[in-house]
Amino acid sequence: MDRINHPTATPDRQFTEGDAGSGTPATVVTALFLNNVQEELVGVIQAAGLAPSTALVNQLRRAIFELSYPVGSYYWTRRTDLTASQILGFGTWVQLPPGRVPVTLNISETEFNAIDKIGGAKTHTLSLAETPAHTHQIGSRDAGGASANGGDPNKELVEDFSYNGPGAGPKSTTSSAGTGQAHNNLQPYVVIGLGWYRTA
Repeated sequence: MDRINHPTATPDRQFTEGDAGSGTPATVVTALFLNNVQEELVGVIQAAGLAPSTALVNQLRRAIFELSYPVGSYYWTRRTDLTASQILGFGTWVQLPPGRVPVTLNISETEFNAIDKIGGAKTHTLSLAETPAHTHQIGSRDAGGASANGGDPNKELVEDFSYNGPGAGPKSTTSSAGTGQAHNNLQPYVVIGLGWYRTA
């Protein structure tokens, strides 16, 4: 499509109503220009899979939305009082699970290898395997005056917790720390509204 290109148009190829007093003619609307406008508009409507109709006056708007949000598209909005279908005026939409952060498909990772797969948790309690490796030093006084495992009486560090032979000292443990409660597992986030997925 191009701008009007007729000798009666203005130098910058705009329309004018003309001026009879000065002898300036009104711009002639050529068939070429009107056909170009028509085909540009009809082309958008047909590209959206719609059939041009004289009975409808909203097809261009519908076509633009259809091309912008084809089946399989997502639509995000701050509106919580209307569905995506009510806002856009077309299509069948399903609301995404609320309170979930989206992530893209990754077939090489089991957590993300299928669309609509749900996972994750707001809080998490560490298992023993997830606890960072660490050590504690503890000491024990020998029983009586004997030495166990070669240590000096009353001064031996525990060398073998399973030793129960002569002179073995009492078993010792470190003091307990921590409560075992679940920790916050949320990434930094912002609530943006509702998400919708077009199914038809």
